[in-house]
Amino acid sequence: MNILLILLYLLAIAIFIIVLNLGLSLLIPLIILVLFSSLLFIESKTFFFYIVSILIAIRPITIDMFFWKSYLFGFKVTQIFSVFMIVLGFLLIFKLKVKIKNFHLWILPTLFFSYHFFMFLNSIQGGNFYGSMDYFLRACSGIPFFFVLGHLIEDEKQFIKFLKILLIPLIILIAVSSIFTFYRIDEFYMITGNQKQFWRIKLFYHDATQMVIYLIIALIILCYLFIKERKIYYLFLIYLTFIPIYATQTRSAWVSSILIFLFLVLYLKKPQYLLPVIAFIILNLDEILKRWDYAGLEFDEDIGFSGRAGLWKIGMAIYLNANPIEQFFGSLSLVRFDTHNQYVYWLLANGLFGLFFNLVILLTLFLRTFSLSKNPILVITFLWVFISSFLGNFLNMPNVNIFLWTILGYLLRKRENLSTP
Repeated sequence: MNILLILLYLLAIAIFIIVLNLGLSLLIPLIILVLFSSLLFIESKTFFFYIVSILIAIRPITIDMFFWKSYLFGFKVTQIFSVFMIVLGFLLIFKLKVKIKNFHLWILPTLFFSYHFFMFLNSIQGGNFYGSMDYFLRACSGIPFFFVLGHLIEDEKQFIKFLKILLIPLIILIAVSSIFTFYRIDEFYMITGNQKQFWRIKLFYHDATQMVIYLIIALIILCYLFIKERKIYYLFLIYLTFIPIYATQTRSAWVSSILIFLFLVLYLKKPQYLLPVIAFIILNLDEILKRWDYAGLEFDEDIGFSGRAGLWKIGMAIYLNANPIEQFFGSLSLVRFDTHNQYVYWLLANGLFGLFFNLVILLTLFLRTFSLSKNPILVITFLWVFISSFLGNFLNMPNVNIFLWTILGYLLRKRENLSTP
């Protein structure tokens, strides 16, 4: 019965995507209404586990690939999907009667959600509903799944199953992007306007960053699965994932992916695993050095810092010129461009208080969770998030948000008869 229900829901999701692609927008609210109302008549935890996992997993090769620039009823399709997922998450919290206090430190994600929801309501008063909604969806997409999947995932075996469901579409992305790494076709690439031009594979996404996020998530999952199962094909896929990561020419991804792999090598005490990666770097050293020649850190007496460091400087100048209340509490009106730095973004959007609040919440959760579980996927994920955040707004990405909070929810759930993995 569960398999039949799952297949029916997959059919409904397929119809949703087809209808969206055909532009039959008036049918979409009806499909969503049917999906939500049908949940009232289903009781199976197994069904909900698979449906939620599949809905998270299909985003890379459906919503983000084909509908990134599509609008529906004046909103981006990606935003509508995020709203759909958040509402679904909260409905399941009530439907499954999730006991919030069965999670270690449950108060912290609750405070995190409440704080950003208050920021959302406060920003609406300024008349910027669209920007306020986008901010909230990016900041809090993962919170419901901290509780829902933390409740649905019973043990390590099921957690592995969840990761494998996420991995299936990502393997497709790795395979396709690896092919186009070697066959440069104009519409799948973007040439920057830098003085020293370089190819940046972006495949079907709006830019290379969106794609590389999914590649790094795939790398994290593959490393964890290799630690747990020691299957040689996982190691092969890890090496294969490095190829499109390199081709995105995203320096933050280069650094974080190497650190993730170094952690794997140190954890397994297998330094020989480094040899293919070292060989790959040597073979591509000239191109890598050319990319780093435009590191965005050059200084000119007339224009100051260029590139990314220039954006940080502008962001800090906006912050320092703001009034004291905005400096302390922040304002979305201060965020006028992509800061390419999560910490500068928090400083502008949430102020000094918000920057401190967000960091304390996340670091406390990380340290406490690690002390309870010693789970390597937690270290790998936080290694990526905190280092990459110096060069990008990665925690503003709903996919990263859901991935991070789901892992925390699973690891922080109390188990009376099961030791924490």
